[in-house]
Amino acid sequence: MRLLHTQTYELKTFTQDIPPYAILSHTWGEEEVSFRNITDREARNKLKGWSKVVNYCRRADRDGWNYVWIDTCCINKNDTTELGEAINSMFRWYEEAQVCYAYLADVPPLYRSTDRDVKSYPWVWHFRSSRWFTRGWTLQELLAPSFLLFVDCSWGTIGPREEYASEIHKATGIRFKHLRDFRSCNLATKLSWAANRETIREEDRAYSLLGILGVNMTLHYGEGKRAFVRLQRELIRNYYDETILAWGKTSYARKIFNDIPGDVKDDPSIFATSPEMLVHPKSMVTWPFEKRRRGFTIANAGVYINAEVIIFPKAIREREDLYAIKLNCSWVLSAPKSPMMLLLRNPSSNITRALSEKASVSFQRAGDIVTQWNELDSMSWENLGKHDILIREDAEKKIKVTVREYNVVLRGSAENPVSSIGISPKFFCKDPRTQKWKVPTSKHGSFKWPNYHLPRDEALVDKIEIRIPGEIFGYSVGHRGDIYQHRLSLTIVLKCTPRSLSFGIWEDGSLDVTDTEMMNKLLQSDEDEPFPQVVKLPSNHAIRVTATPRLDVSTTSRSFDLAITLEDRHSDRDPPPLGPKWIL
Repeated sequence: MRLLHTQTYELKTFTQDIPPYAILSHTWGEEEVSFRNITDREARNKLKGWSKVVNYCRRADRDGWNYVWIDTCCINKNDTTELGEAINSMFRWYEEAQVCYAYLADVPPLYRSTDRDVKSYPWVWHFRSSRWFTRGWTLQELLAPSFLLFVDCSWGTIGPREEYASEIHKATGIRFKHLRDFRSCNLATKLSWAANRETIREEDRAYSLLGILGVNMTLHYGEGKRAFVRLQRELIRNYYDETILAWGKTSYARKIFNDIPGDVKDDPSIFATSPEMLVHPKSMVTWPFEKRRRGFTIANAGVYINAEVIIFPKAIREREDLYAIKLNCSWVLSAPKSPMMLLLRNPSSNITRALSEKASVSFQRAGDIVTQWNELDSMSWENLGKHDILIREDAEKKIKVTVREYNVVLRGSAENPVSSIGISPKFFCKDPRTQKWKVPTSKHGSFKWPNYHLPRDEALVDKIEIRIPGEIFGYSVGHRGDIYQHRLSLTIVLKCTPRSLSFGIWEDGSLDVTDTEMMNKLLQSDEDEPFPQVVKLPSNHAIRVTATPRLDVSTTSRSFDLAITLEDRHSDRDPPPLGPKWIL
């Protein structure tokens, strides 16, 4: 641990016998002093953040502290090993500090400001709306220290944490008793405190909670929201607290069944992807509804749990069974206590038989709603007994096939036998995060294109008919000089996934697009080998489908030009485009 001397501004490293020290909690500003330039007097004096370090040291020195710690310059952030160790140790450093100064740079001195804008609002409004209460890392800095002292923008004393507990509760939602003993809270409550707090790096929303939750994790910057999922998996390994599974939107009575997605692919993961998903209008408390439950364990595929399985026959859209298990937690104000319910689904038709035979059965979460048993017990249900079940982390996805038919007519002449067609439907990425593809309404001649979406994990099957000039096949010219057209029916398949775009072309008749099982096997087959992209024709010609990535300036997202071309297999010239041209 490195500490900064309050008079000499020199860093000193301690491995044991650490002297008493003060620690700073603040929000980062412009040109903060880093570990690299703290020893360079000329460089640090030019930085705007140097005045913060100087004023902090002066305040601590005036209060009798010889050493202080500040995260900007006491950690070498260029050393990833040291950074990871510091993040996992930071909570303990704040906890062991003799005093923590919470510097509120945007809060004026208490009752002494003459600024007109400041005087127009009550002082407590400035306190509650301070940026300090909106940052991710300051949450652990609020809870960890044994003594926390708020200071204003001029480093004057505001007061200790406990004195402003009421205002802190209004700003953060943390109750006074939890300021004194946050360890008595359940996991869902602790995670919900991080809601609406901001961090520069998305992964820090999870890493900033490690100390509060009492777990350690390796840091993988670049994993995004996966960090918050990894945090929940680590919590399940270390705690038996089922509130971590009771996240979602509150729903009541029969409205619950209508809130569940009709399509399995729309179901969420068993884990929340952000702290906002664990915020409830009512506080939650653990409650031992099933005292003999063995608890749950984490696995690669999801979460294993031993619980009574309840079935609600044909509850989802009156055609699919809904399952549920009771969690050992409840709303605080629920009287009498009623367990929270985790709603599940399993599209398999043999699940009841599997449960009766004590076979391993997996479920997936049904929808993103949360409710209590007293909202469901009036429905038609049956208890299937206690079983060991696997709740999958992610729902199994199946490719949905959409079939649309249209004709493409190519007109040519002897001099220009093949030309581009005039129809050019444009697909573009409306929202890169959801990977939804939309085609706008357009009209060319007698053709009118409808609006529809091609979401991820879906496929579009287009049947097209191409008329190719007869001379390519050696056909004779009519008595009026017209070229007889050769009609060729093809089927094009576009499959969009979050990571890739697969496309292929087949002669019509080789695919039965109405056979859902066969089409699903085809769409899954591209995991082993690519779709065919060429259809051979007589006279050494071929029809090829190609895709070229480009940047769509209008949407600032990556897109693809998908084109059908006619190839002369004996020619070195570039093939002329047949069209149509999709922008994906």
